[in-house]
Amino acid sequence: MALLTSNPIALAARTPSPLLKGQSLQLTNPHDINLALPFIYFIRVVDDRGAEYRYVGRARAASQLNEYVRDIDKISRGIPRGRIQRYRAVHFALAQAGELGWQYEILPIENVADKNELGVRRQHHMSERHCNLNGARTWSIDCYRDLTLWELLR
Repeated sequence: MALLTSNPIALAARTPSPLLKGQSLQLTNPHDINLALPFIYFIRVVDDRGAEYRYVGRARAASQLNEYVRDIDKISRGIPRGRIQRYRAVHFALAQAGELGWQYEILPIENVADKNELGVRRQHHMSERHCNLNGARTWSIDCYRDLTLWELLR
């Protein structure tokens, strides 16, 4: 699993996930976004054929990004995301990046002073970056080994 950008900040993990091969998920902050304030973030995964998978999310604090670490750990152990919640395509893309050594980046891209504007700013960045993981199908853990990203994007 290789980062596309430099100067990473490791996201917290209780134990290293087997899917991440002992590494941690990392983000970079080249725009010096204040991670204590609400912000918009961008995730990009590039597979071994060069296909790009893009996602824009919103967070009220940096600690919310640690949920990706927990979710990938759950995926590696075959545990459902929650009783009702299903995994999203972005979780699959990050899990595959770890398992298959794909490149990825997670970066904060904009602070949003008014947290009521997070949704509007997220939509703007989703459109601007042509995100294909936002709005993709969700999936359950029992399907992990049989899925492909392409199937989730249909």
